[in-house]
Amino acid sequence: IANKVKKITEYKCLVCDAINENPISFTKRNGDPYVETHHVEQVTTLKKGVLSIDNLITVCANHHRQLHYGNSSVVSQDEGSFTFEIDGKEISVPKIKVN
Repeated sequence: IANKVKKITEYKCLVCDAINENPISFTKRNGDPYVETHHVEQVTTLKKGVLSIDNLITVCANHHRQLHYGNSSVVSQDEGSFTFEIDGKEISVPKIKVN
């Protein structure tokens, strides 16, 4: 699922994209841009749907660490997006849609 999500988002960090920064961090040896897949609702909660594509976003390594260990939280979510508060700023990230 993670590889499919990365292709759908074109290997972009959705947080960088939302704040108008370069959403591609670097290119791997195989030519693919590097990006990580993040579970918005932590897997350890064992809640229904936590492993679904609706709970995934792609982020650069820096934002992935920040979402886990930094000053960040999920403020809200709706059918189309997640809203995070990161360092006091609200950032809306679109949910991944499978066609």
